[in-house]
Amino acid sequence: MAGIDTKIMAFVGTDECASLISRLAEHTDSIYAAVSSNYGQSSFPGGNITIISSYLDDAGIQRWIDRTGIGMIIDGIAESAREESVLVRRKAEENGIEYFRIADHLKISNNIKICPTEEDLLSSLSYSTGNILVEGAELYLLLAGSVSDSQRLFVMTGPDEEEIRKLKEAGCKEEQIVSFGMIIHQHFILSLFEELNIRYYVLKGGMNRGITEKTGALNHSDVRAFISGALADQDGHTVKELWKLLSRRYGLRD
Repeated sequence: MAGIDTKIMAFVGTDECASLISRLAEHTDSIYAAVSSNYGQSSFPGGNITIISSYLDDAGIQRWIDRTGIGMIIDGIAESAREESVLVRRKAEENGIEYFRIADHLKISNNIKICPTEEDLLSSLSYSTGNILVEGAELYLLLAGSVSDSQRLFVMTGPDEEEIRKLKEAGCKEEQIVSFGMIIHQHFILSLFEELNIRYYVLKGGMNRGITEKTGALNHSDVRAFISGALADQDGHTVKELWKLLSRRYGLRD
């Protein structure tokens, strides 16, 4: 199999990354794909690929690098598993290996509105009816005094005791708090929409953690979303950009 003469290690956490790796596998049989659920949730890449299904810690990644002579790392870890992505980037830097990050990019659909200021957000929700799911105590406190009935506010937060305490002190009931300590997946968000009869979903800008999963859930529901503040800039390449770069380098054809 001719084409790519570099051994590639890919950390696959999104369907977009899996698709890219399957495409690259048509031009090489030297791809090692780590597909643990710790990196996100995606379909497995296809082709003549060595699949690594277990989670790789620092030592585990180093063993694969030493054993195979990896020359390139493709980081397709989902934003919801950002800590794993940081580890992978560091291992690439320590070993002098070329590193490419596939970034999650928000696709703005008709049911998503970005509200640059708090005033924009409050104005957008001033005449809303139905239940509202918000992310974190800060957004709850902002909206609790503005919506017609704070009992229709539900809060999604991590297992942060201090944040939960603030919510309860502000009058938020325990049944209004959704606390979790896991990677956020699209199906989890969709189940919340259905279980809590959510009509609106308010996200905090500045951090894009799990943005692909969140927008994916929104695109499969009739829930309207409002993003409070600007989104953080994304580092890395889109799948299209990375394919174009690699196809030019190695003279690949579709």
